[in-house]
Amino acid sequence: DAERALGDSHVENCALRAERDTLAEGYASLASLAGPVEKGHDVTSRCKDGEEIGGSQLLLVHASPYYERLLYGGMAEGRKSRIVEIDPDFSSAVHTALLCQLHALGHA
Repeated sequence: DAERALGDSHVENCALRAERDTLAEGYASLASLAGPVEKGHDVTSRCKDGEEIGGSQLLLVHASPYYERLLYGGMAEGRKSRIVEIDPDFSSAVHTALLCQLHALGHA
């Protein structure tokens, strides 16, 4: 009985590891959606150094109340265009890392 329970536990652990790895691949794929502006991006972040970073409006709004207010709420940038001016304290490298994290819904 103990041996069988150990075997069942091992199979369950293997299944959980496989599921975790699959999720990690999916989140990495979502994170890769943030980057240089390309066809398919529907929101662009302009950084203080002039670099523009493209992203998915849907994922940003889902992952961040800030972006939800910016793109759909009363914040002026959201109403004027889909180009968002980023806080001047953020470099493009820092903002790219943030967007990757948000695109992966916090799992990057």
